[in-house]
Amino acid sequence: MRTDITEKLTFEDGAVYEGDMHNDKEHGKGKLTFADGRVQEGNWKDGEFIGNSCEMGGIIAEIRDK
Repeated sequence: MRTDITEKLTFEDGAVYEGDMHNDKEHGKGKLTFADGRVQEGNWKDGEFIGNSCEMGGIIAEIRDK
């Protein structure tokens, strides 16, 4: 069974995740684009965003990994 893949997921709320997956969760490098256009891009672990950058209304915030 393959557990590490790169995939594109579309959620019911219109958000789209493109990136690495592990055991059906966001894990590794990835980008989440919200339906309103905001973007969260960086590192993911077990389905949780753990760092790099987040764009909100044209403002990019640098976020450090835990």
